[in-house]
Amino acid sequence: MKILNYLKEQESQLWDALNNAILTFGKYHESTIRAHVRWATTQQHLEEIQRMIEDDENSRIILQAEKDAREEMDAMISAFGREDHGTKRSIHQWYVIDELIDKLNIERK
Repeated sequence: MKILNYLKEQESQLWDALNNAILTFGKYHESTIRAHVRWATTQQHLEEIQRMIEDDENSRIILQAEKDAREEMDAMISAFGREDHGTKRSIHQWYVIDELIDKLNIERK
């Protein structure tokens, strides 16, 4: 998370520099345009990293759900057999999560 905090701080500083450049040099001055490019690039990197972190967290949640569903399915099979209504339901729940992992191309760990 250090990189995220660093980029947030940088983005804030570059935003201030951009506003100062606009006030000092005007909207179309070369220095103002450079400041705008630096700020926009940093903001884009910050957003990309935030999305990567969110995606990674969602992947962990889905993988944990798959693991929990698999454990429940295995327990149901052991206790009641494959033909039990509750077992069939737990197999279906696990299958849906497993298919989701495949469709989202989540790397299994």
